[in-house]
Amino acid sequence: MRVNKKWNQKSRSRSVEQMANAVAAAIWKLAAQVLLNLENENFETTTQGQRLDVMEELVIFLVHMSDRRIIVQTDADNRAAF
Repeated sequence: MRVNKKWNQKSRSRSVEQMANAVAAAIWKLAAQVLLNLENENFETTTQGQRLDVMEELVIFLVHMSDRRIIVQTDADNRAAF
């Protein structure tokens, strides 16, 4: 899976909300890819509800990891906005 890790216009400043939006899009793509890989490895999901439950857990984990990463890089106000 390909995830963009760099901005196209490097000189332009980004708001915390823009960075959070980019991270959220990457998290969603990653969670969908992980679910697809699980199903390709014969992990059985018979309903859309089960698929969403798996994606929910993946997204929660990745959001938590993003929060742990941002906590050491910024102050409390920017972390809350993120």
